[in-house]
Amino acid sequence: MRRDAAPEPTTDGWTVEYYETESGNVPVLEWIERMSPRAQADVLGYIEQLASLGLEAHCPLVAPLGDGLYELRWKSEDKQHRIAYFAIRGRTFVLLHGIVKKQWEWPKKELKLAQKRMRDYERRNS
Repeated sequence: MRRDAAPEPTTDGWTVEYYETESGNVPVLEWIERMSPRAQADVLGYIEQLASLGLEAHCPLVAPLGDGLYELRWKSEDKQHRIAYFAIRGRTFVLLHGIVKKQWEWPKKELKLAQKRMRDYERRNS
């Protein structure tokens, strides 16, 4: 998957931004690139849907994780996929971390990583 293949903002929707580490890694895009072509198509469709719906998106597509974090939720190839994200000014969602969910709750380690990335983004972009 080409990095420039990420969804573009819609004219009336929200912009989607991918969190980038200080070293230039883009964890969510790297996670998507490791998926099968079918799963990649699915995730890009769900990201586009999130951008189109904005704050009007509700369960089952999205759910709150707490502390300003939300999860984008979908099933592809019999696996429960999740992307942790948060909203910022300017009608923008920042995608932080993706997982294939294997249990009911987010693993604490994965949730802490998403929270750390959110704090890092806020620190570097304030």
